[in-house]
Amino acid sequence: MYHAKKTWLDKVIDSEQIEQLTADGTISPHVAQLLVQRGFTTREAARDFLETDQMAFHDPFAFKDMPKVVERIQRAVNEGEMILIYGDYDVDGVSSAAILWHALIEIGGMAECYIPNRFTEGYGPNEAAFRWAAEEGFSLVITVDCGISGIHEADVLKELGVDLIITDHHEAKETLPDAFALIHPGVDPAYPFSKLAGAGVAFKVAHALLDREPVELLDLAVLGTIADLVPLVG
Repeated sequence: MYHAKKTWLDKVIDSEQIEQLTADGTISPHVAQLLVQRGFTTREAARDFLETDQMAFHDPFAFKDMPKVVERIQRAVNEGEMILIYGDYDVDGVSSAAILWHALIEIGGMAECYIPNRFTEGYGPNEAAFRWAAEEGFSLVITVDCGISGIHEADVLKELGVDLIITDHHEAKETLPDAFALIHPGVDPAYPFSKLAGAGVAFKVAHALLDREPVELLDLAVLGTIADLVPLVG
């Protein structure tokens, strides 16, 4: 019989905090309890979280490499280069690949997605896949939700003469891959929010490419964000 390795823990809720949130009658006790459990214990914090119409997207060009990314992708589109989106097999990875694919197709790019096999290829870039991409004529590879640990694979692709753009959110090692450009909220100190999921990072690239907020892709960004269990803030 299967036994779960994790244990559910019930948080101790401060009833006074719930009373504060429900005092003006705009928040129900049930919603107030959920807010307190998530750490939103003041009216100001709760309002900032709930009133999404007041939120604004961070500037995607806050990533220091984003201008390079946009210039390289636009050049690939203008010159008819084949672009490969290298994703991951989980919900966040597939959502990320879909977001970027839609953006590239909208600007006229020739883009295909590659989702590695969970059982035979594992997680992240692999040398065989990158060699296949070069043989097939792809001159630009863009990773989504992976790549930050692919130091050897990045070197292989560079030797093959294929440019690599890495977009990822996983924990980075001390040494970073030698890529053409790197979009990673946890590595780039210039970007103001470090807890994006892979789909969130892909959404920022789409935002920059399309020069607008691609709200039609938000459902995919939300799907990847929730499924990957990153903090639902920011």
